[in-house]
Amino acid sequence: METNNKKSFVMPAVVVAIIVLLVGTGYLATREDTVKAPAESVSTSTPKTTTSTTPPATTKTDVGTKTQVTVPIKTAPATNVSVSGKSSIEILSPDGGNGFAIDASNLNASIPVSLRLTGVKGLSIYLIDALGKTVSSASFPDATENDSSFIFRVNKQKNVSFIRTGDYKIKVCDIKSLICNASEKSFKITSFTTEPASVTVISPNGGEIWKIGSKQTISFETAGDIKPEYKLVLTLESKQGAIATVSATSTSYTWTVPKEICWAGEVCGSLLPAQYKIKATIYDGDEIVSIDESNMSINIIK
Repeated sequence: METNNKKSFVMPAVVVAIIVLLVGTGYLATREDTVKAPAESVSTSTPKTTTSTTPPATTKTDVGTKTQVTVPIKTAPATNVSVSGKSSIEILSPDGGNGFAIDASNLNASIPVSLRLTGVKGLSIYLIDALGKTVSSASFPDATENDSSFIFRVNKQKNVSFIRTGDYKIKVCDIKSLICNASEKSFKITSFTTEPASVTVISPNGGEIWKIGSKQTISFETAGDIKPEYKLVLTLESKQGAIATVSATSTSYTWTVPKEICWAGEVCGSLLPAQYKIKATIYDGDEIVSIDESNMSINIIK
């Protein structure tokens, strides 16, 4: 009986020892992994082409065509702007339209010219006919990029005895003729027997010193056919500061030099001490009939 009891005790102990040995060597864990993992996951054979992860060449091409490329667009310059280096001359008017009437004797013949200048000092303005021939000219040696309005007096140099009616253009050059520009479209010149309306600034005419807050008299002279609907507008140049609008038959205006002034575009602000010119313009509604401004600048101080 004692021998049988020993045998029954030894057999379970052996079984337990075997189990511990198998666990320690990782045998059971290996068997468990082998059951869970599919056989092909450990296969060393060459993978099928259908399972390749490399995208075909066409896929790369498609991606490339979807890339957006911005190409800068070059804008052609305006045809009525002439540029040389940092200087330019743009003719705003006359540039087509109904044109101007000039008296037969050319005593009072004048054409308002509006320009936009950059880096220009001194101008020559020419009247050229349909064949491109110069009919008359006038020089403006003091013109700078701060000036925009000019009165081209056709016979200022007294070298024109007669101007035929027809189509003409304005040509503008800097004083050294390094840069020139001509109006893009022709305008007509017709004759008249009645002297047209004109205005001339008498004073100030340059060199005066005006203090802000002081009262000053602006004198001007009008002549010719002044129609009832004509208005005369006084401005401070070169930024078209509003001074007053008066009757075209007036001869003077008393102005208190203000601390603030409204410039073109209804932008108002302080009147800064600087050099300015007085300009007088006769309007027929919205159209310019005649322009004149002081020959030289005045000095406005505090």
